[in-house]
Formats: sequence, structure tokens, C-alpha cells
Amino acid sequence: MAAAVRVAVLGRVQDPYRRSLNHWLGGQPGLTLWPCVGRDGLMPQIVAASPQITGAVDITLTAETVFLFGSDCLPAARAAAQNRCQPLEYGFSRRDTLTLSSLDDRQAVVALQRPLRRLDGSWLEPQEWVLQLTAPARPELLLSQAAILLTAGLPLPQHGEKFLL
Repeated sequence: MAAAVRVAVLGRVQDPYRRSLNHWLGGQPGLTLWPCVGRDGLMPQIVAASPQITGAVDITLTAETVFLFGSDCLPAARAAAQNRCQPLEYGFSRRDTLTLSSLDDRQAVVALQRPLRRLDGSWLEPQEWVLQLTAPARPELLLSQAAILLTAGLPLPQHGEKFLL
């Protein structure tokens, strides 16, 4: 069995995004919550930055690290530019890698707008996924969860399976 993908979440301890994403990560097979500073000499493979970050992001990322952030979070965008990481921006513009085509209380359409390099080196071509939601979703959390699964090479729910938030 392959080792679980290591995911770290940046943000204040009481940040609702960070708390929600950490809780979700704890229940996802194939993913493990990881500290940003590394543990046992291993760095996280995916780092997600809270859209609530307002100050400078002081983190060192490797070329293999995928740095996930909302395109409107300027501190995270600056940190991505200063590191050799693989940035993955989500948001609502045409320049974002991952966006929502539509969203309501029961369903979301997640759109990959440009090719995405997965952790295993394979490429995922632009496409859309229709996700059935279990509850109304905050867009930034939904996009982060989808981005983590896609980058890790894990499947998004299909054929009426519910996307748990």
C-alpha cells in the first residue's frame, strides 16, 4: 500500500478554514495531516494556505511541494513567488487553475482550467466534475478539498456519491 500523502495547512489556530480542512483531512484515506516544519525529516507534499492569512507567509517549500492558495490571498501569492514550489491557485477568475462553474446547496461543478501535474508526475487534463454535496459549502474549502484530492491522485466522488465537507 502506498504511503499517505502528507498535507499541511497554514493559518491561525482558530481560523475556520484551517480547522475545517484539518478536520476533513483527518477522515480522508490516503491523506495525512502533517506539520509545516516537517516531521521525521519529511516535508509535507501539499501545503494549503488559508485565505484568511493577512501577514507575511514565512515558509520554505521545495520544488516538489504543491502550494495551494486562493488567488486573492496576496501573502500566499508572494510566498509562492519566493519559493521554488509548484503553485496551485484556486478562485473565480480565468487565470485560476481550479474554479467553480456553478455552486448551489446540493451540487457544485469544479472546473480544472489548465493541466495539473499530480504528485506522481502524471498530468490531469482540463475537465469538470459534478459533485453532490452533503451540505452547503464554502467555495474556498470546497476548492481546496478538490485540489488536494486531484493533486494527490485520489478520485473525486462520482456517479451520485456524496462529497463530504
